[in-house]
Amino acid sequence: TKPRFAVDHPPGPEVIQQSWWWSKGEVSMEHYIAVGDEESSMDLGMHVILQRSPILTQRRGLLLLDVGAFDGNSLLSLGFRSGMNHTILAFEPLNANRKQILSHSWEKGFLSSVSLLDPDDKSCMGLEPDGTAFPRSCRCPKRGACAAVAKVGLSAANHEVQMATQGAFSSATMHTFGLHAFGVAKTVVENVRFRAGAPIVNWWVRKAMGLPCVDVHLLKIDVEGSEFAVLRGMEPLLAEHRV
Repeated sequence: TKPRFAVDHPPGPEVIQQSWWWSKGEVSMEHYIAVGDEESSMDLGMHVILQRSPILTQRRGLLLLDVGAFDGNSLLSLGFRSGMNHTILAFEPLNANRKQILSHSWEKGFLSSVSLLDPDDKSCMGLEPDGTAFPRSCRCPKRGACAAVAKVGLSAANHEVQMATQGAFSSATMHTFGLHAFGVAKTVVENVRFRAGAPIVNWWVRKAMGLPCVDVHLLKIDVEGSEFAVLRGMEPLLAEHRV
């Protein structure tokens, strides 16, 4: 028998129902290769939503949070490529994924505007095209786009865990997810840090952006099962309607 909670037509609005707002062909890897966008992250549905969102072009100087940045092809890249001088604060706990972010940033020509942020000691590093790291100020310029990739993941509380490097399918809650289903033959385990998000965002806005109060204009979360923990760590900002 049909479960009592099952419905023939999902009650949600079209803009958030997968395959309602865009065609199934539009979110296939074959489609992206055909239109020349094969660089896109694995979550093609989210990529389409971000590409079509009017938020990125509504006005200049927005604050965008990219939680679970993976290879940087999602909100981090789209924020820069909008040409609207946005500030992007991205979070990626895995070193293997951060290397992909920096490689993508170099390929797209905005590596000089991206810093690596260690939120524990409030320090930033810049990178030369050859991969050489150098200390730099965390302060964003008054004009132009600015981005930082925090070397932590977000959660409800500060802690450290071991996490398998599984590309777009890396997860702190599902340790074996993707190992066989997605052909990841050789997996490396990293010791990673997770931190509550609200204190980091508060510090970044006040110290790096030089603003008196927090206004997050777009929050993207793609963390393979840990979304609720991320929201718990952002609860003070959500309670004050800062997001």
